[in-house]
Amino acid sequence: MRHTLGTAALPLLVLLAAPAWTEPVRVSGRIEPAGAPGAVVELLPQIADHGQAVRLLDGQAAPPLAAARPAADGTFELIAPGPGFYRIAVRADGFLEMTSSLQALIEEKEMPPVRLPRAAAFELTVLGPSGEPAAGIVVRADAAPERSFTTPDWFPAPRRAVSASDGRLSLPKGPGEKLVATVLSPGFLGQRSTSPRRRSQSCA
Repeated sequence: MRHTLGTAALPLLVLLAAPAWTEPVRVSGRIEPAGAPGAVVELLPQIADHGQAVRLLDGQAAPPLAAARPAADGTFELIAPGPGFYRIAVRADGFLEMTSSLQALIEEKEMPPVRLPRAAAFELTVLGPSGEPAAGIVVRADAAPERSFTTPDWFPAPRRAVSASDGRLSLPKGPGEKLVATVLSPGFLGQRSTSPRRRSQSCA
């Protein structure tokens, strides 16, 4: 009899607890400089599913779960669909995209302010095995830890671009920032090149 009662009670406890985990969660913060042109803040899933992973390998951006334009003073507010693991991305024209991980978001959270570094175009040429320009190659660039704008809460977002017919692509790069470029396309997967301080470089 005790065994039957315990088995029946377990689903009841789960059903009673489930609604609390579906409540939307508010996330707020502030970007600097306030009034940055074209500024947008997006809430993204922390862990990509299979479909999202395939799109990322093709150089496509993941669709946001929520998005907002900052107010005139730089403040923003996002509503997460519920508790979970998320990532916030902040972009503006002429600035580096900055991102932050929200690990196990379960209650309302105010993010520390994020300062967007200025960005300039960094040109990269992708070459094939024989030194010929390689078109349609997806390249991801990450900020090298020793020379980046990383803070305890925010860090430069990975950048992706696809090479044109002449093998060229352009990526945003902060002042003095060091990038590590990694090829994501099959056949060349994992090949890397580290950027110097100049604005152009070849990657074979």
